[in-house]
Amino acid sequence: MKFGRSLGFVAVMGASLLAGTAVKAEQVQFITTGIFSGGDAPGSSTYSDAANGVSIIFNNSLDNTVNPPPTSQVSFGTFDTSGTTATDFSGILGTFTLTITQVSGSGGQLDFSSTLNGTIRFDNSQAYIQFDGPLTQSLGNVFYQIASADDGVAGRVNLGAPTTGNGLASITGRVGITAIPEPASLTMLSLGSVSMLVMMGRRKLSNS
Repeated sequence: MKFGRSLGFVAVMGASLLAGTAVKAEQVQFITTGIFSGGDAPGSSTYSDAANGVSIIFNNSLDNTVNPPPTSQVSFGTFDTSGTTATDFSGILGTFTLTITQVSGSGGQLDFSSTLNGTIRFDNSQAYIQFDGPLTQSLGNVFYQIASADDGVAGRVNLGAPTTGNGLASITGRVGITAIPEPASLTMLSLGSVSMLVMMGRRKLSNS
């Protein structure tokens, strides 16, 4: 009975050690690109409807370097509507795909899908980008999260009119490192647990 309680104690101690393990800082480098569907130039970083005076350009976020943990606030790029000249509200409709390419560590790519909707003119906008897939995705032990939540809606980026904030709207994001125990901590935990179990086993034998 005492031996069982001792095993429980070892398990609790191990869990505490793992929970308290610090996450090592790691430099993360990434770039972003974005593609629209719809408009006059589907498959490009520009949504245009020249006949109605609508222009929305996605400006890539290039050569980003962050040093989490715990997390770093970043911009995944900006939408620029300053080229919109429509005097009447013009409807916009399509999709937008944000691609994040990690260029350090394990490398790789992630796609965040969204829909483009609403209306816009040169002095007013009811247009927005709504990310509708998973808002958090991981590459190895690095996670990327869409943090924008305009109007209190998770994943939403409201697009401003050219007369509002120079027509710029940013995709706010977070980059972080998942908690992975350092090898040295795992080794200490393993050796400590084995030693305690051996000592308790010997004590039990000597008392029997």
